[in-house]
Amino acid sequence: MPTYAQVATTTLTTTTATITFSSLGSYTDLFIIASTQGTRTTYGGDFGIRFNGDSGGNYIQGFTRGSSSGASASSYTGLNEINLGGALGGTGSNNFSLFYIFLPNYRNTSVHKTIHAFDNGAGTEHTQTDYTIGAWANTAAITSFLFLNPSYNFVAGTTISLYGILAA
Repeated sequence: MPTYAQVATTTLTTTTATITFSSLGSYTDLFIIASTQGTRTTYGGDFGIRFNGDSGGNYIQGFTRGSSSGASASSYTGLNEINLGGALGGTGSNNFSLFYIFLPNYRNTSVHKTIHAFDNGAGTEHTQTDYTIGAWANTAAITSFLFLNPSYNFVAGTTISLYGILAA
């Protein structure tokens, strides 16, 4: 059975543009739980991740979205980040969105790095869910990652917890 260890937790006390994790430990995989909200007052403003400071067009992603109006799927290449879903819209005390993010084999230097992320929707209505798969086209071990939103900031109360997983 795998072993899980809490590596770090960040809870913002002020509004900020980015959140960085750089002490990742020596685990097999990483798991992240994030409760996010942004400064945008209406729906929109996606939450993204970059690895090792790389802001070049080295990311690809696909995602599926389900909502009361149906389902959709999209894919993108040549991105400068992996977009994890629209979870930064709608300010207010009850408008945080919850993410579960899995980074398997983040230290393996013979494969491109992949990410799997699930969120409970966006904005004030939380009426959709997103599942994102993505890859960083690089074989370097991930030594740090940055959460960002290109147009908006994270508000106070945003919390991100990082867990390390050791294979059995």
